[in-house]
Amino acid sequence: MSTVRKAYPGDFEFIVPLLEKFNNPEFTKERWHRLFKKHWESDEEHIGYVMIDNDIPVGFFVTIFNK
Repeated sequence: MSTVRKAYPGDFEFIVPLLEKFNNPEFTKERWHRLFKKHWESDEEHIGYVMIDNDIPVGFFVTIFNK
């Protein structure tokens, strides 16, 4: 059963294997990590949403919140 929940900066190591499947040499692990850092002022603590199926991340949607 798939579920969707909020993704937080601490979820990086859990989600990065999914992102690395894009196999784009320009997107290193360090570059993907930028999506998990807050570069803007926001009251929100999460950085997007992750879809999980059988404890494996199968989808990720990053968000940029604005005040």
